[in-house]
Amino acid sequence: MNSETDRGRMPCRQRVLVVDDDVNLLAVYEDFLSNAGFYVEVCDDGYAALRRIKKYDFDIVILDLMMPNCSGFEVLLQLQRQEGPKPAVIVITGVYKDPVTVERIRREPVVVDFFFKPCRPSVLVEAMRRAVSAALPLP
Repeated sequence: MNSETDRGRMPCRQRVLVVDDDVNLLAVYEDFLSNAGFYVEVCDDGYAALRRIKKYDFDIVILDLMMPNCSGFEVLLQLQRQEGPKPAVIVITGVYKDPVTVERIRREPVVVDFFFKPCRPSVLVEAMRRAVSAALPLP
């Protein structure tokens, strides 16, 4: 489900963008998250992710920090500067594990969760469901 032309939203299907330079990991997450009921798009580059985020409404962005050309840090910075509603961000990294960096990332306003690789898809799905339910207004 990578179609950039499909702008319609199905009710109760949260739109998710997974950003990671590991194409094998992207395929795993795309398959698992689609089967869990999410509408999933993938990007293997931070610049492409920023273009998609500006063009489409995503509920959640799953973001790797270490990518060539445009890092996850830059994506986070640009999201903070973005006007209007912002997607919830779940950071997944295999590199930045020092406590200072982890705490810095966790404090970013758009970051709702932070995981180290490898992250089990079921754990990620649960974090996504928590993020979406927290963002929904109560009746």
